Amino acid sequence: MRQSWPSLLKSSSSFWLVVVVVVVVVVVVVVVVVVVVVVEVVVVVVVVVVVVLVVVVVVVVVVVVVVVVVVVVVVVVVVVVVVVVVVVVVVVVVVVLSRRRSRCRSSSSSSSSSSSSSSRSRISRRSRRSRRCSRSSSSSRSSSRSSRRSSIVVVVIVVAVVAFVAVVAVVVVVVVVSISTCGSLFTDIFTTKPPDTPYPEMVDFVTQVVSVMVYLYETTSSMVRQCLGHFSEDLTVKMDGRRFLFESTKMEQL
Repeated sequence: MRQSWPSLLKSSSSFWLVVVVVVVVVVVVVVVVVVVVVVEVVVVVVVVVVVVLVVVVVVVVVVVVVVVVVVVVVVVVVVVVVVVVVVVVVVVVVVVLSRRRSRCRSSSSSSSSSSSSSSRSRISRRSRRSRRCSRSSSSSRSSSRSSRRSSIVVVVIVVAVVAFVAVVAVVVVVVVVSISTCGSLFTDIFTTKPPDTPYPEMVDFVTQVVSVMVYLYETTSSMVRQCLGHFSEDLTVKMDGRRFLFESTKMEQL
């Protein structure tokens, strides 16, 4: 049978399941958007390096590099904001759910301390009243908890939807603006006379950056190969030693 939202929210397990699902959806959406944008940026950087090394159009390179930097900065800011919003929502949910006010406990403790000096009839009457109060207060607390949980779930869902829409909108705006800017600058470059720019200095700078990247890649790959080689040698020595020990013990047994 289908259960309604209040009945689902009465159980803490279903409530936390809804909260965890919403948070996981937000995180997955953010990670997917970041991965797509990072892949786009890497492709643009590779195209820029190829253009610089082959065709040497410095103005186009500068424009594309600026666009890539702007995209990366915007993506980082959006990711940080979304992560902060998710963390704040989770903290608020935990704090609100952990604040359980025990009014009936204090009233029952005060009534028990005051009834210690009275007669048994008064004690029984006060115990009956405290039971009634506890029952009514427990029902009111359960209703307030269910309403509070429903409001928290609504707030979490709204924040998740707003974060998703904000991330998608920012990415779309950045991509559209970058494409339009590159198109207009490309048309200006190929239709008008390019300005006086230090071509050799820019080319030297880009080639130095590429050489540094290649050097870092070679050093890291050589270190990884050395570590793997030492590990494989140690593993081979250990395996040979165990095999020799096994064969020697077998010969002794025979």
